[in-house]
Amino acid sequence: MAPGKGSNEGKVRPRAYGISIAFEELIAEAILGPLVDFSVGAPCWHKCRGGWQRREPLFIPMERQFGFIVGLSRSKPVPKFAMLMGPVQIVRYWNPDVQKPVLGTVDAQGVTALSESLGLKDASLEALLSRAAEQKLSPRDLILAVGPTHTAQFSLEELDVFPDPAKPHLLQPVVPEEIWASGVTYERSRKARESESVAADIYERVYDAVRPEIFFKATPSRCVGPNMAVGIRRDSQWSVPEPELALVIDAHLQIVGFTLGNDMSSRDIEGENPLYLPQAKVFAACCSLGPAVLLAHEDAPREFSISCRVLRSGKQVFQGEASTRQMRRRFEDLVHYLGRCNFLAPITVLLTGTGIVPPNEFALQEGDLVEISSPPIGILRNPVKGV
Repeated sequence: MAPGKGSNEGKVRPRAYGISIAFEELIAEAILGPLVDFSVGAPCWHKCRGGWQRREPLFIPMERQFGFIVGLSRSKPVPKFAMLMGPVQIVRYWNPDVQKPVLGTVDAQGVTALSESLGLKDASLEALLSRAAEQKLSPRDLILAVGPTHTAQFSLEELDVFPDPAKPHLLQPVVPEEIWASGVTYERSRKARESESVAADIYERVYDAVRPEIFFKATPSRCVGPNMAVGIRRDSQWSVPEPELALVIDAHLQIVGFTLGNDMSSRDIEGENPLYLPQAKVFAACCSLGPAVLLAHEDAPREFSISCRVLRSGKQVFQGEASTRQMRRRFEDLVHYLGRCNFLAPITVLLTGTGIVPPNEFALQEGDLVEISSPPIGILRNPVKGV
């Protein structure tokens, strides 16, 4: 049946709840085919691949505005990917069936492959950013517009296991050319550095200074992903984890995502002489990143709670918590100073410092398990080995 006299065909559609018409159409056409018309608050006729269909209005509250298609019938629910709202998590994982890494997104149903549906040159965050720029969309909007090629392949629990080439498992979610780090950005960190150092006043001065402490942390070969072992130096007697929020930055100094990082540190080496900082910070397996990248977006949180615990033979021997709202520095200020007189690769990671410091009597041992968690990102687990 075709629309008759008095139908809504050809009428100008109103802007719906602040969503741009262009973006509505982009998502709707990806799901239903070319759009001719739909309305808000009244029945309408809609032309899709199957012909003309009458659609009853669908009321969706204001607080759920993002990601809906206006005018869809209640009898034809929107596919779950089109209804994805809020921040988007991106993971990389090894798929033994295709013998290569895959880029995926995480939701309540599991992990869904994205690489093929987005036409990416490889399974990397850099490829996602490049593709989004070509389409003049944010990475999240690109994912919502295109959608997956199939349903969730794995649960996150299935992938969060020790790496084995014969089994699917999580990979480092982003592999930057360089990893940098910030120091003494929390009051707790300042006090800890002062207590361990023979030159305590330098930490007080940098904490109060306009210019932050920023140092080079790791190359790709020195960084590991989820469930891979982080290192403790064999010439150090006092090694600790430093749980941190990590900023994922593009070449234009834009924060494109957030992940978790473990800035492994040898406190006795740094405490003996501040000039030993590179040796205390840069060594084999000195950093871990994961488990996911939370894409930056207006809906993404700007404050993150972070917790850390260390298990030894299955027993918890340390636990601590912090929040990024306790930071002395803003994210943008740290990024600004990193970019000053500097060249950044297409993707760079900047660790933002730690507010979780174990007591002085605590030191990591081989065989320990470090867990760092933040609800919007997930849990980063790494066993400890001597290097």
